Amino acid sequence: MANNTPNLKISHIATNQNQKEVTANTSADELDLALTSLLAKALPDSNYTLTASEGGEAYGNIAFNFTGALTADRNVIVPTTPKLYIAQNSTTGGHNITVKTVGGTGIAVTPASGYAILYCDGVNVVQLTNAGGGSGLQATSQKDQANGYAGLDANTFLKAAEANRPLDARTTVTEAVTDSDRGKLVTFSNGSAVAASIAQAGTGGLFAAGWFAYLFNVGAGVVTLTPATSTVNGSATITFVQYTGCFIYSDGTNYGALRFGIVPTTATTHQFVTAIAADGTGTKAQPAAADLSDGVTGTGAVVEAVAPTVTTPKWTAYTVAGLPGGSEGQYAYATDGLKVGELTGAGTGVPVYFSNGSWRVFSTDAAVAS
Repeated sequence: MANNTPNLKISHIATNQNQKEVTANTSADELDLALTSLLAKALPDSNYTLTASEGGEAYGNIAFNFTGALTADRNVIVPTTPKLYIAQNSTTGGHNITVKTVGGTGIAVTPASGYAILYCDGVNVVQLTNAGGGSGLQATSQKDQANGYAGLDANTFLKAAEANRPLDARTTVTEAVTDSDRGKLVTFSNGSAVAASIAQAGTGGLFAAGWFAYLFNVGAGVVTLTPATSTVNGSATITFVQYTGCFIYSDGTNYGALRFGIVPTTATTHQFVTAIAADGTGTKAQPAAADLSDGVTGTGAVVEAVAPTVTTPKWTAYTVAGLPGGSEGQYAYATDGLKVGELTGAGTGVPVYFSNGSWRVFSTDAAVAS
């Protein structure tokens, strides 16, 4: 049986040992320190190996605040046994400290970046993150604009101060979108045309793959964004009329843009939008009859209906003596037919109908007389 625990090297109580409480108490204290103690360590200006004895620098502490003046990046070597390390780089000189094993890989902790939560798996030192890729335990090193976002990857994210960027309002006719606009909402507001520029994607480590920003035009002047060398949505430029914008991102070579916003427009009565341009403006026109369906089959041209000419119908006029032989239900007008109360020979005319062999007056059903 080994005389020490496998990872923290804490002493076991020996067989038949006298005063076992001494070893037990010492072991408990060492375990307590290994789980809670912070070691403030002034590093030499060279690589440094943490002592690996029982209760020593590596095994006797969980948190490490490294200080000292460095002239180059340095390594802090830890034992190749599984253990948690919470490390902060408080050195001066602006250089990284890489916590690693002697033969494995490690994690670089940048100056003044807060505590990085690291774990030695017995071979390499890795950084602990949320297994789901969320904003769980993670170091804040190299995740801000000052460090060029060098640490951004699938498991690391912007610092909160970088993720919650303020509105960047631009008001002149010549503007440049910069790498520091990452994650910002950049607005343009000018009554004249605005010439906006953006550097080539990926140049000098700036506008690297994953860089993004929101652009929005609130001014009356049209904004034209022109990348240097790179394209945006496959074109040399992209334009935004008032109240439109885009989500723009870099793939490290070119830019892509997802447009948003609605272009206000007023159409003449009965006009319809027939086309929408790339900048969101619409073309309007009144449709021709040939553009409309018949409303029943969905096909065929619709033409405007012409109202028919309506005239007051007239019955054929005859004198009573000249009324023809009629047919049942036929109508006519007797021009000298007697109205009720008129005298023989003085009739002024009445409408008549043919029934039961005679032309009859509507008001009396009697045969018409003159």
